[in-house]
Amino acid sequence: MLLRSMLPILMMLAAPTAAQTPSPMTLPQSVLHTPDMISTAVLPYLACLYGIHGLPVLKGNDGNKIAFDKNDSNCSATKRRAKTAALKLIADKSVPGGATPTQYVS
Repeated sequence: MLLRSMLPILMMLAAPTAAQTPSPMTLPQSVLHTPDMISTAVLPYLACLYGIHGLPVLKGNDGNKIAFDKNDSNCSATKRRAKTAALKLIADKSVPGGATPTQYVS
């Protein structure tokens, strides 16, 4: 008798739902494309942002960790260095979309 009264509930729990939301663990990994012309400048900043949360940033081409200043607790100094370095890298180059180098980096 108890099983008969619980059968609809058990069937509902056992049946897959049509609109199940995928888990972040089952989705493809996110990929960030950093433009080649400034990647060497901005990757340490990205690594710092992830690093303060305990997450490593790995280079896609070789899987090595990207070094960053672990003493920069809020990444502000690393951000300033990244912006300066990126502007130097594109100082004499045309930037996609017709933006100025400063607009492109900001």
